[in-house]
Amino acid sequence: MNKRGQGLPLNTIIIAIIVLVVLVVLIAIFVGRIGKFDQDINKEGELELIKLKASYGTCKPSVGAETSFQTAYNAENTNKGQLTSEYAKLISLCKNRNAANCENAVDTSTTSILGGCSN
Repeated sequence: MNKRGQGLPLNTIIIAIIVLVVLVVLIAIFVGRIGKFDQDINKEGELELIKLKASYGTCKPSVGAETSFQTAYNAENTNKGQLTSEYAKLISLCKNRNAANCENAVDTSTTSILGGCSN
């Protein structure tokens, strides 16, 4: 009697190894894309800020206000339209000041953006 032990054929083992390698490569690509996506989301706030900077005058929002805007813009569940509108109001408040009184206190009660104006 010629009894052979039952086992997986060599072709099945090779195919399983190839499938595992492909799966590992796909996971590596996917994880890399998620990191890039997160970076792109952060750049969205920078791009919006650059657009708004085009309307700056001599007196402009402070660096703190810009940082506050970018952080809020990049946060989840943010009403980007309202935030952009509020930052535009702050730009307008700063624009209406001359260089001499630019850094004096600004009434920011109309906006949720933190920070005042600077030269």
